[in-house]
Amino acid sequence: MKNHYAVHFLCDTMKITLSADLTQYDVDDLLDQDIKVIHEEEHRAQHIVASTADALPGLGIVAAVQGVILTMGKLTEGTEAIGSSVAAALVGTFFGVMAGYCMFGPLATKMQKNMDAEGRYLKVIKAALVALQKGAPPLVCVEYARRSIYPVDRPSFEEMDSSTRDMKKAA
Repeated sequence: MKNHYAVHFLCDTMKITLSADLTQYDVDDLLDQDIKVIHEEEHRAQHIVASTADALPGLGIVAAVQGVILTMGKLTEGTEAIGSSVAAALVGTFFGVMAGYCMFGPLATKMQKNMDAEGRYLKVIKAALVALQKGAPPLVCVEYARRSIYPVDRPSFEEMDSSTRDMKKAA
């Protein structure tokens, strides 16, 4: 209920399947299109962060070159001025590389992983909805969904069976 994409994804699909005569293939195509659009929208921010991560090491190189140019103008001012100028160039280089590879790059990767997990979540729902449109009984729909979960996260058949039995008793 806290995932507004999933709620709309499920409810909108149920509305259209109840109000129109759609085949399982129509529902499959409709849900694929919806997942694709959601994924594209979410990727905009991730692409900006990834592009920034890719550009920052280059900015560090620009800082190094600018520092060398400034240092060349201070060659007659003594070692202290030269040392200070070289240090500033190295700090700029370090910041560009560190920000790109240690902050923005990992952030973009984490965003990508979160979006992939969200996409997988919607695909699990899709599996159940397509099975329902095929005319499968509810428990079989749940099994279709369960089998579309990555094995590392997938509950066992027994866990799912127990959970669905408990839900029947509660109802």
